[in-house]
Parts: sequence; C-alpha cells; structure tokens
Amino acid sequence: MPDKKNTDDFDLETIAGRLAYAVKSKGPSYLEKHTALGLAQLSRLGRQLGKTTLENAAEIAIATGFELKWIALGEGPMMVNDELWEHTNTFTKIPQLDESQNADFSFDPEFLEQKKVTADQCLVWEVDCHVELANLKRGHTVLIDTQQTKGSGTFVLKSSDQTLIGDIHMNLDGSAKFKTDMNNADTDQQLTKEQLEGLTIIGRVIWQAGQS
Repeated sequence: MPDKKNTDDFDLETIAGRLAYAVKSKGPSYLEKHTALGLAQLSRLGRQLGKTTLENAAEIAIATGFELKWIALGEGPMMVNDELWEHTNTFTKIPQLDESQNADFSFDPEFLEQKKVTADQCLVWEVDCHVELANLKRGHTVLIDTQQTKGSGTFVLKSSDQTLIGDIHMNLDGSAKFKTDMNNADTDQQLTKEQLEGLTIIGRVIWQAGQS
C-alpha cells in the first residue's frame, strides 16, 4: 500500500483520491478517448471532486491498468499484473464469446456478486459490428449474462452466423423493435413475436467498457 499522501497530494485512503490518482496517471484527455466518460467528469474526478459509478470506475481501471479492487477498496495490488491474475484467486477470468479476439478479462468476485451472476454464466466480447448506442460503440467490451435472454435491454445475438448487438424494446403484444443506431431510425428493425422467438439470443449486456 502506498503512502496516504503521494507527491501530488492525493489521499489514497479514499476512493476519490485513488480514482484521481488513476486518472492523473494517463490524463483526462487520454481517458476521454478510451472510456465512455466525458472530459468534464474526468477532470473533476482527477481533482478528487464528485463521485462516480462502479461501472465508470471499472472503465478507468481497465484503461489505466489499475486494479479495480484497489481503486474501490484500497486493498490488494495497485496495478494489474497478468502473472498475478493467473496465479491468484483474487480475480476470476471470464470466457470469451469470440476466442479469436485473444482478450483477457478478469473480474473481482465481489463485482460479479453485485451483478448477481457467476463467472461460468458470463462471456466477454469486444464488439466488432456496427453499433451506435448510448455509451456503446464498435471496439467497446461487454460482459454478457447468458442466463438473461428475455425482455427489454441490450442483447448480443446471432443472426445468419453474424454476431450482433443492440437494444431490444418489447411491445405488449410480444413483438419488439431492435435498435442498433440511436442516430438513424431507418436502421431499426421491427420484429414479430415469432421472429423474436426465432432469434438466437446469447445474453443481456450487464456491463460495458470503452475501448482500451
């Protein structure tokens, strides 16, 4: 554990101080490009001002190489170390949806517990199809709960051997709208109840992070 006060006067015994320290390591401008957070919010966090969500803290951790557990709790190693992840039980590695991507994502068991999922029911995927939704674009990484395949939300699905991602908005009659681009309504797809039931839905997106 580093000293309570580092040379930049961050209070590393508080979440605000640890987040600010992580933001300072790369700078707000870098993190604006590699996370879904805005520059103004990142600048405030870098000055130990304001609060943020666990999801945003996770994005900052991934983009900067800091351990999420250290940022959230001040415990364990400060920085990500692949060898440490491989040989300890601190984090749980999540299988990939597309093994050709060679991604390596591990999550704190407490984070998974908060999401009410287990590691073996989840998959990770770096989005490699066109999508323009709130805080979600091609190149972002998503955590998928494969046990959630019904209702409205953001889902990953298979169609004609292609992996797609988008928002499903359910109607009362069982039909739905599938949206992949919030800026272009012409790309919305209207699905009948029968068409929706015929889709191969992999699971619901329960966490997402900007491109790292």
